[in-house]
Amino acid sequence: MSETRLAQQTGKPLTLSRQPIGLPRPVRSKSSAVLTWLIVKSIKAPHESARDVTRAITKTDVYKQSRKEHKKVEMLFAHLKRILKMDKLRLRGFSNAKDEFLLAATTQNLRRMAKRLIINESVPQLIPT
Repeated sequence: MSETRLAQQTGKPLTLSRQPIGLPRPVRSKSSAVLTWLIVKSIKAPHESARDVTRAITKTDVYKQSRKEHKKVEMLFAHLKRILKMDKLRLRGFSNAKDEFLLAATTQNLRRMAKRLIINESVPQLIPT
């Protein structure tokens, strides 16, 4: 975002400082003719309080669990779109789209079940005597 637009939105002029906040001023040595100054814009964004709330939410355990579940669901949809070619619906109408997704989800679940059964059969089962 440009500085002028930000100044118009906040209603405050931009404050520029030659010095980074919290750092000591550099000492100009006598041998150096040119000293490059860092120009640091100390701008407070208008929605910083909302960002602080969001940062606090992202540190909770509930949020981390939700992100983990969200990731699983997104991977399933990516699999539907890429492997099962669900990039566009073949049938029109809400009920037909619902049926098409139901069939695709059923296919996906059957494939996952078959994969788990194959893994379980390869491990020999111990029969109690």
